[in-house]
Amino acid sequence: MGPNRGPRRRLSSRVREAGRPVRRFRGPRRDRRVVAALAHEHEAEVVELADAMAFAEYRSRSLLGLGHDAVEGLLAQGVKIELQPDAAGFLAKDDEAVGGWGYCLDEGDHPNRWDVETPIELPGVRVFRVAGPRFHSAALQDPCFEPPARVRLLPEPQNRFDRNAIAVYDDALQLRVGYVPRRAAAEIGRALNAGRVGTALSLWQWLDLTDGRRTGLHILVAGSKNVEFFGTVPPDDGEIPF
Repeated sequence: MGPNRGPRRRLSSRVREAGRPVRRFRGPRRDRRVVAALAHEHEAEVVELADAMAFAEYRSRSLLGLGHDAVEGLLAQGVKIELQPDAAGFLAKDDEAVGGWGYCLDEGDHPNRWDVETPIELPGVRVFRVAGPRFHSAALQDPCFEPPARVRLLPEPQNRFDRNAIAVYDDALQLRVGYVPRRAAAEIGRALNAGRVGTALSLWQWLDLTDGRRTGLHILVAGSKNVEFFGTVPPDDGEIPF
């Protein structure tokens, strides 16, 4: 009989006497932890835990039998996304006049020109810079990608460079403007397969103000379909601040 058999039996007996189920987390043999939880409707009450680290790992692996992605998906469906119009401009290092306009999330900052992903605190809401637009320069200039146009995300499992690749198309599936960034493609692919993408739209564009050509595009991908716009774009030329 191992040294932990006694405490485990006492813990299990105490919970059974209360008429509640026992949940256990078993880690590696050399570092096992016992976590007992009482399930009541949609909440879990911790009865006893061996240490805080064991419970943190238990929570990260499962919440009432649901994995992290499933929990994130459930939370994301009810998120309200409020978008505010905005515009920005600056001079690049080579004196290139760069301007941008589109939408920001509820008084947040607009996407940085070169950031692969803009940090967003809302569950299930992601903002990405479209990858590889220089290989799709003609499509990038098409008005169908002007914010806040809807975009379509299509997996490309046969892509010879990345089997997790997710292409970004216009709503009519006629033009491919680029891809979801590689580091996020696998996660977005799982969300698509699970039906957990409720919104995908063009959020922000960057322009070369000398000739008006679009040079970059950021998209919003969210589990929620509840999107509300406050104001409209595009701005007048004089409204792009420097």
